[in-house]
Amino acid sequence: GRVVEVYGQESSGKTTLAKMAFPDKAYRSLENPDELLAAQTDPQGYLLDLPDGAVLDEVQRAPFLLSFIQGIVDDRNEPGLFILTGSQQFNLNAAVSQSLAGRTAVLKLLPLTIAETAAFRGSPDTDTRLHQGFYPRTFDHGLGYFSKVAGNRCRGGFVVYGGSRRRTFNDFVLMPYHRTLEMMNGLHGEMGPSGLDR
Repeated sequence: GRVVEVYGQESSGKTTLAKMAFPDKAYRSLENPDELLAAQTDPQGYLLDLPDGAVLDEVQRAPFLLSFIQGIVDDRNEPGLFILTGSQQFNLNAAVSQSLAGRTAVLKLLPLTIAETAAFRGSPDTDTRLHQGFYPRTFDHGLGYFSKVAGNRCRGGFVVYGGSRRRTFNDFVLMPYHRTLEMMNGLHGEMGPSGLDR
């Protein structure tokens, strides 16, 4: 397509992939307040300043640009002129489908698979996999899924009852996991080794 849309969950590697796949394209993040203001103030001028197209990151913040992009790609008819990235949001996909119908190649980026993580670090046990997660950044840097959730989702507003905010959050998230394991172990003990076959 003349436009490539890469969408997916937060931290699934959309920006990294777009920058690596299109290193010669200008990069603009609409998460940057100055970039967003420039795009809002003069959308056509903003895009015309990118004669070779660009990677437009977090485009869901500026859906008004899509109709201007449509006009540019119709005039130029060049494949991959604009690369749009954005979080997985219904309104972004609907807007792209409406404004850029027939002009867009859509790629949904998912977190890493078990096979992909195993290729880098071997096959960890289930507990390690659950704690580490499958997002490229958390996998690559060893931050752990729960640390990511704690950092991104619970800044300010999560009640801490003694100890650190992160430890309290990790305990909260891990509690149902450990309780489920206890229940499964209890069922296994009550029914005996062959009880699961009944």
